[in-house]
Formats: sequence, structure tokens, C-alpha cells
Amino acid sequence: MEKYNIGQIIICKEDMELEGVFGKKTKVKKGTKVYIGADNFAHYLNGMLQPLGESKVEGYSVEGIADWVYMWISKNLPLDDFLDEYDISIEGVQLLRKIERYGRACYKSEDRINEDSYLKFIPMILERGHESMFEHEKITVRIICDRGVSHEIVRHRIAAYSQESTRYCNYSQDKFGNEITVIEPFFFDQSPQAYKIWYDAMRAAETRYFMLLDAGASPQEARSVLPNSLKTEIVVTYNLREWRHFFSLRAARDAHLQMQQIAIPLLRHFQKEIPFVFVDINYNWGFKERHYAEIIVKEEI
Repeated sequence: MEKYNIGQIIICKEDMELEGVFGKKTKVKKGTKVYIGADNFAHYLNGMLQPLGESKVEGYSVEGIADWVYMWISKNLPLDDFLDEYDISIEGVQLLRKIERYGRACYKSEDRINEDSYLKFIPMILERGHESMFEHEKITVRIICDRGVSHEIVRHRIAAYSQESTRYCNYSQDKFGNEITVIEPFFFDQSPQAYKIWYDAMRAAETRYFMLLDAGASPQEARSVLPNSLKTEIVVTYNLREWRHFFSLRAARDAHLQMQQIAIPLLRHFQKEIPFVFVDINYNWGFKERHYAEIIVKEEI
């Protein structure tokens, strides 16, 4: 199946209906221009539109295309028509308004701030490449993953990390259930032989870990035999610009599969909560949703 090309303008060959991810439906008439992946204001609508049905556009059926497509109906549907679709959380609105205040200092245009002015100001500065504005605000998440994935996470430099330490955590203690905890790789689901090899390796690592503790080794010494699949918890704080960089690398098709498992659903959550900042970031739309990590929102992590 042919895919859209970035920067391509296509024409709707017949009437069609678009539905935003938050449920608002919009009818698009035959002849309407659809702009794909523009390096302008248009691409901030990524994730806000989802084609439905079996309508045809030039060279492509829109059936099954989801919010990975960068779309903007440039003829009939200006940005103001979509403001109701941005289901931005209260916290997200507060964060975006702060960024607007910071950014308007550059233009001395604070007098233009009103209740909704951030809705146009934020995409404007992002389009112009003024991403330093996004370094003023941060988001903190707690990620539960295996040690291998955590090693990739901490490669990101502009960050603060607090991670479960195998130096100090003694997994033979009751609070850990007297066992190690591992993350099952989902990619072994269809290979019973590979899964058994992995499972046996985990059991062997756990046995040797406890044998070392019984022999008088300290937790930081016994951890030498712990596997990459060992479960870990890591608290991650990035500014918004670094989150954009993180998602651009870790939600991409060539990222490690278990990294995509975390990064893609987290990016989609960010796109819904703070769409103007993250909605232009593409991700591996072919990654199966049944493998997505669970996203839990809490006031305190």
C-alpha cells in the first residue's frame, strides 16, 4: 500500500468524513486540499484528525489511517475550528500559558496575552524553531522497565534521574517477595522455544544471585549476575525540549522494541495533554497497541 509523502498536497476525490481523536466529526467536501507533513503551522494538528471509512484521496485509500498522519485541511478548516478538540488538561493549560509568558518576553508582546492566546502563540514559536522556550518547564514520570531499557533512557543528557539501585536493594528480603522481578519481552510471545530459553536464563540468574548472597556477598557484589531483564523503576525529569528529543528517537521505528513499548504510549498521552508541544512528533504507527505499556496518571509519583 502506497504511503503519503511528506510535503505532498493531495485532493479529496469525493466527499469524506474526518473524526478527531476526541470524537468531533468534520465533513470534507470533494476537492478539498489535504496537506501532509508540512514544515509549517499545519503539522501541529498531527494526532487531531483521523480519516474514516473507505473514501479515496489521490493515490491512496484513507481507510485505517490513524493519527500518525500529519494532516491539515488547508482550504475549509482553519485552526480555530479545532480548538474544541484539544482536550488539554488544566495542568497542561497552565504549563502552556507559562511558556507563552516566557516567550513573549522576547517580543515584548505581553500585552497580547489573553485567555486563549497561547493556542496560537505556542505553535508559532515551535514552527519558527524557538524551542529554547520549552526548556523552562519540565515533566517528571516514573518508568517501570527492565535494566536494558533504563540504560538507553539515561543516555539523555539534560535530565535528572533517580533509579532503583541494585547496590542497595537486597532482593532476598521480604519487601521484594524474596525473589527478583523481571520484565517479560513481548517479542518472544510467538516463539515458545525462545521464551523457554529466556525463562530458564532468568531462573538461573535468580538462583546464582541468592547463592552469592548466601555465600556472604553483598547485594552490590551479587548483582553481577543479575540480567538485563531485571525490573527497575526510574524517575525521569526532562524539560519539554528534551522530552521532544527523547520521543523523536525512542518512539521511532528503529528504536528498541521494548523502548517503543514505553515511549509510544507516553508520547500519545503527552500529545493529548499538551498537543501543541508534542503533536508534530511522529512515531512508529505500526507498533501494535496491545503491546503498549500502561500509562497511569497520578498527582504524586
